[in-house]
Amino acid sequence: TNYLLTLNNDGINDFLVLDAVQQSPNNLLKIFNICGRAVYIQENYRNDFDGKSNTGVVFRKSKILPVGLYFYVIELKDIDKIHQGYLYINE
Repeated sequence: TNYLLTLNNDGINDFLVLDAVQQSPNNLLKIFNICGRAVYIQENYRNDFDGKSNTGVVFRKSKILPVGLYFYVIELKDIDKIHQGYLYINE
């Protein structure tokens, strides 16, 4: 599934909400930039990604990521599934 994040605090598309998280609270979410570098990694993800990096590898931690296309993978450990897709971050 593909997602759009608009980080304008209007209450619409401000967070990456993955419905499968409810089925598998034991999970691992990774978000990668277009170059394949991890910009966000979270164990037990709770639908709270708001466009900020938490790895400090490419961008400083807590810095809002640039507008653009990202790739995500979530490993749903409770139900032994992996989902992936694209995420577009817009202003």
